[in-house]
This record gives sequence, C-alpha cells and structure tokens, in this order.
Amino acid sequence: MVSSSITYALTFQFLVSFLLPIVLIIYFKRKNKLSWRSLGIGILIFLLFVNILERLLHSFMLDPNNPSQLVFSDNPFFYCLYGILAAALFEEIGRFVGFTFFLKKNHSVGDGLSYGLGHGGVEVFTIGLLGSITGFLMIGLINNGELTTSLSGQMTTEQIEALRNQFVDTPAYYYILSGLERIAALGMQLFLSLVVLLGVRKREMIYIGYAVLAHAVFNVAPALYQIGVISNVFVAETIIFAFGLLAVYGIKRVVREHEQIVS
Repeated sequence: MVSSSITYALTFQFLVSFLLPIVLIIYFKRKNKLSWRSLGIGILIFLLFVNILERLLHSFMLDPNNPSQLVFSDNPFFYCLYGILAAALFEEIGRFVGFTFFLKKNHSVGDGLSYGLGHGGVEVFTIGLLGSITGFLMIGLINNGELTTSLSGQMTTEQIEALRNQFVDTPAYYYILSGLERIAALGMQLFLSLVVLLGVRKREMIYIGYAVLAHAVFNVAPALYQIGVISNVFVAETIIFAFGLLAVYGIKRVVREHEQIVS
C-alpha cells in the first residue's frame, strides 16, 4: 500500500504544476505583458526542438537497452555532460530561432516573458502535471492490487516490483520538492528567454552563448543527483532553488537592459 501522505504530496505537485502557468498568465495579462502569439510560439518551439529534434539525437546517442548510458561509453560523467549540453543547446537555439524567424515584430519584454512562459509552461506540464497524473494512476493500481495484472504484458515481474517499491518507498517530501522545483525551473525559463531576446535585439550572439552556459550550469545539480554524485536530495534542490532566486534577480536586470534599447 502507498501511504496517504504520498498521495497528498503528489497532489501538491499536481496543483503547483497546474496552477503556476495559469497564475502567471493572469499576472502578465494584468501587467499588459502577455502576448498570446509569443506564448504560442514558445510552446511550438519547445515541442519541435525538445520533443522532436532533441529526442531524435537521443535515439542515436543513448543505448536503446539502457537509456541512462551513451552508446559509445558507460561513463556516467559523459552521460551527464551530454544531457546537460544537449538540453542547453537545443532549447537556447530554439529560442533564437523563435525570436529571429517567427517573432520578428515581437521583441518587447512582454514577448520575452510570454515566450518563456510558453516554453517553460510545456515543461511544467510534461514533467510536473503529467508526472503527477501518472503517479495517481500507479498509486491506484498498487492500492487496489491491480498493478501486476495491468502491466504483466508490458513489463517483467522484476520491473513491476521495482515500480511498486518506487512508489511505496519514496518519501512524500520528494514530491513536494519536485513541485517546488518546477517554480525554480520556470523562473529560469523566463530569464533565459529574456537573455536570448536581448541578444537578438542587440544582434550580439554572445548573449545566446550566455544563455547556453546559464542553462547548462542550472542543469548540473539535477544531473549529478541523477548519477549519484550528489546523494542528498536536499542539497540538489537547494542548489536548484538558489538558481531560481538568481533567475528572478536576473530577470529584473535584463528587463532594465531591454528598456534601454531604442527599437
């Protein structure tokens, strides 16, 4: 049986993932910073560059029998480095393409924030919201004793047991931390979108390089936690939250730089 505390924590993750983008849309709308076109392009570019192009590269680079390992090396640090760089490059190049070719006349601060909300909102939805829904379904199957019969044709007995143990043994605070992590990640997406837009407006590619670097550094802690170098989840999440706070500060600084540009 999965304890009720885990269900409550998973509900928290679900609510954060569901409400966060909606709250920001309302806030940007009231501040006259919302552009539906830029938000939509942010969603489309994320789906194209992350869900299609980046995954296509993964199909060549990752071992099909062990997706947590590269095809040419079983060194976890190479896997970690590849994951960090792939995410940073595809997402930031995608942002550059979006602002350069699809949002040529949409270069205001509101466009940058709206693009970041669309881009980051899809990430919140796919990781936080869909992850929560999947979790609820698995918990229901486990507590009703139906997990084995439901997955017997798709997974081995060992895999089903490992999945059951994952939900039974995972502390509730993991899901709470995961929900809070989505807030920090979305803050970073807003910041990076403004940085790339600033580079496009100034016609200085160095800003895209800054965005790639910042994105890669932000992903270091979760990547090191994934391969076990950082073993304490609170250490990893504290680093992520710290970057989230830096992103909020960075947003204010970059907004001031945008306001100094005469279009």
